[in-house]
Amino acid sequence: MSHHIEPEIAPVYALDQLDNDVKSQDKDLTPSSINVLDAEDQHTEPVVQVRLERRLQSRHMQMIAFGGVIGSGFFVALGSGFHSAGPAGLLISFSLVGCLLWIVMQAVGEMSAFMPISGSFMAFSTKFIDESVGFAIGWGYWFLWATLGISEYNTMTILLSYWNTHIPSYGWILLFNVFFLVITTRGVRVFGELELILCTFKIIFIILVMILSIIVAAGGVNNGPVLGFTYWRNPGAFANGFVGVFKTLPLAANFMVGSEMLGTTAGECANPAREVPKAAKQVTWRILFVFILGIFLQGMIVPYDDPQLLNGASPTARAVIAIAMNRNGITGIGHAVTAFCLVANISALNGTMFIASRALANLGFVGHGPKFLTKVSKRGVPVYGVIITNTIGLLALLNTSAGPGQLFTWLVNISGIIAFLAWCTICLCHIRFRAVLRAQNIPLSELPWISKGQPWFSWIGLIASIFFTLISGWTAFYKGFDYISFLQSYIILPVFFGLIVGFKLIRKNPRVDLRAVDLRTGRSVWSPEDFAVSGESRSKRLLRRGRELVTG
Repeated sequence: MSHHIEPEIAPVYALDQLDNDVKSQDKDLTPSSINVLDAEDQHTEPVVQVRLERRLQSRHMQMIAFGGVIGSGFFVALGSGFHSAGPAGLLISFSLVGCLLWIVMQAVGEMSAFMPISGSFMAFSTKFIDESVGFAIGWGYWFLWATLGISEYNTMTILLSYWNTHIPSYGWILLFNVFFLVITTRGVRVFGELELILCTFKIIFIILVMILSIIVAAGGVNNGPVLGFTYWRNPGAFANGFVGVFKTLPLAANFMVGSEMLGTTAGECANPAREVPKAAKQVTWRILFVFILGIFLQGMIVPYDDPQLLNGASPTARAVIAIAMNRNGITGIGHAVTAFCLVANISALNGTMFIASRALANLGFVGHGPKFLTKVSKRGVPVYGVIITNTIGLLALLNTSAGPGQLFTWLVNISGIIAFLAWCTICLCHIRFRAVLRAQNIPLSELPWISKGQPWFSWIGLIASIFFTLISGWTAFYKGFDYISFLQSYIILPVFFGLIVGFKLIRKNPRVDLRAVDLRTGRSVWSPEDFAVSGESRSKRLLRRGRELVTG
């Protein structure tokens, strides 16, 4: 199939226009071959052959977003949060950030359901805000996930050293680097099924830990004492009062960052108009349920002033459940916690490679990166995006020695603030998206899904995201000024805005005219029948409505 794309549309959305053409002709939603044309060339000769596969179902998308958030830190890193804020303070921190997460997911869900285009909010930034913003957040978001991959490789070596100290760290890094290179080139369906399996294991293990926490609190382990809310009274529910809550806000935000990847997967979803809203609603509540209930229960079994929370001999020894079991004379649970953390780590790396490779390929698609990045294999995999991202993961080798390890620390630390910039961008995109609808007199009834409380919630989300961006490195000012910590936390801000200004000066791209924004290209094709649930018995319908009442 060959198409001619008008120059004003093609630079950013040629891929999505062609994909939309395929769908509008009632063909299979997994196109085997799509031509992307060079907008600067007025010929119909394709410059790259792209094969995108829409194979992700709702269960895949929900698990991808859920699994990208629930990682090994659920056990290992929560200990530092308990120590800083206490159980009640930590609950408040996660509840506040959870409200912001809900707003972000509402915004990205509404836009991605309406326009499930490649690149999600990175492409929306170009379309609704300014191309320079799309350029900056596109490269920044790829850098975020690439450096997260480096961090996950490093975490994996630490976890494996719990069992085997004979194999050097670089051996594990090289071994798993090859493993993930093979896995990530097998196609989106393999990725989705693997993530589904890994996330299912994580959920089962988390449920078991919650049940075990209840048993410990009730005194059911080795005839231990009935704890109840003992530790909420002594040493107390709060550590450091309001300061403790404030200190753990960045921790809570870092735990929940990654849910926005739901929008990135929309471009490879079989029925985005129906599945994206469903995933956006359910993922938020599931994440909040796991964190809130997990913090509540774990806060009952270990006091926040237990020294093992910070000084455990290994990461798993600092896990709350491991400390609680050791207090009751049960040893060896560290093996189970380490196994969970390893599975969570593999799941995180799986998602990291997927998101980073798609973000890099999208930079090529929209003309913000080299054209060779657009090469896609017959399985629908952005080949060079996968290879480059996975190769960058080898920078974890720098942490195997003391000197280069400083570079590793810098790379990981300076990327954290990009996550909050992404949330800022999503909320601003949604504000502009609603403004475009008003400017073009498009009723909300044309949207597959209408998010709640807009655009006011997006304004609240934008302000809150800016707040988290500014306080993410506040420890640099705590107990004296630490210029190293300050640079690691905030150096990315001048770089980010420098990319915006530099792109604007070089490209001299015009301002976005709300009345001229193209809302046809990449738009999802849907009808009310797509949302109908047929063949339901009365009991199943009642169960579904009850589930939707809880999950949104």
